Amino acid sequence: MMEKKRLDTMEPGALQALGKQWGKAAGVSGRGTSNRTLRELAGLEKTLEKRREEYTGEMAPAAEWLLDNFYLVRRDLGRIREALRRKRRLPRLSGGGLRVLALTDAFTEACGGRAEVSMLRAFLRGAGEETDLEEAELGLLESALRMSLLKRLARSPESAEAVFTGIRALDAMEFSVLLEEVSPVEAILTRDPADVYPRMDSESRGAYRRRVSRLARRAGMTETAAAKRALLLAEAGKDHVGRYLFSLPLGEKPGRKRYALYFAACLLPAAVLTGLSLAAFRNSAGLLALLPLLEGSRYLADWLAGRLCRPVRLPRLDYSRGIPPESRTLGVSVLLLRSPEEAREAAARMERFRLANRDAGENLLLGILADLREGPREREEGDGPILEAAAEEIGRLNEKYGGGFCLLCRDRSWSCRDRVWRGWERKRGAIMDL
Repeated sequence: MMEKKRLDTMEPGALQALGKQWGKAAGVSGRGTSNRTLRELAGLEKTLEKRREEYTGEMAPAAEWLLDNFYLVRRDLGRIREALRRKRRLPRLSGGGLRVLALTDAFTEACGGRAEVSMLRAFLRGAGEETDLEEAELGLLESALRMSLLKRLARSPESAEAVFTGIRALDAMEFSVLLEEVSPVEAILTRDPADVYPRMDSESRGAYRRRVSRLARRAGMTETAAAKRALLLAEAGKDHVGRYLFSLPLGEKPGRKRYALYFAACLLPAAVLTGLSLAAFRNSAGLLALLPLLEGSRYLADWLAGRLCRPVRLPRLDYSRGIPPESRTLGVSVLLLRSPEEAREAAARMERFRLANRDAGENLLLGILADLREGPREREEGDGPILEAAAEEIGRLNEKYGGGFCLLCRDRSWSCRDRVWRGWERKRGAIMDL
């Protein structure tokens, strides 16, 4: 499929040209499961175990490399097997093999078993000029590279030193960063008109790309086409690209089947059991069971939903270097302060929050949002010591940490219904007032 070249040293430009040559020749003939590759992996494992047995007792350098590092072989075989079992249908070439494995075979052959990040980046960029690798293929890239290196070891045990050096290089490689650099979907989503996507953390961006993959399969289009459609819709609506991946997937309103199923799960059991009650009592007394049965059905539906539905992770912005000034945040603890001791405990809790969020930086402010006990008067005699204790502790924290703490206390308001003075609406009211 490409001219075979074994290189000890390869400039990125030459590797990129080889990657482009590979991509031009790598015609996809369909999609296939990883079953064939799993069978190939099982045969590879037997061959490598046989090589180990043959080399046992020998003192040649290649034998020492193989025997001393064979635990890496077994470790990687397990990792590869697990990764392949997680993947569904992937693009395959005319010969039947997975495209991503053919790519890594070509790369390791060209580089003589070396696996440096700059070399891999250049080869992938060259291949990307001719063919778009799917997100599932990029996710399998590390395992495919390990398998290609082990295949090289099985063919030529004398290459053990280069192979194990390459495996250790893969262990140290930041694959998430590399894959984002070469992902065509990442390049499209980064152009988000709301400029939100580039500021999200790596896991959230990965979730967006996986969402693009699912939408592309559902719509019968390529991933790049799906990403471009979402971007065009976002640009037209001057909105965040994620809106057209989740809320309005590729511009279509999501189905409401899940809500219909939930309400059906709440109503049907209650309706059936109420009907049985009516039949048993032969009068309207059976209707008395309707309300408790509805409540029981709702609890059952909630219980099933909690176990059958996967939780959805909310996207996050990347604040690994601290919260930026434009996102300055105040986090408060809403409390009812009843004594000076509780005020001191609340301040100590604020300090623990500060220590637990040290990476947030100076743009995270922490505060106590306090109410005082209800009473017959707007001002009570015991208010002063409580507020003085709280203010003293907050002042101590500001002096210790150079600021970032505050005390907010609401005045009592008159409750006509209960005929007392208290903080309006307790916690909900405190948040609304804030």
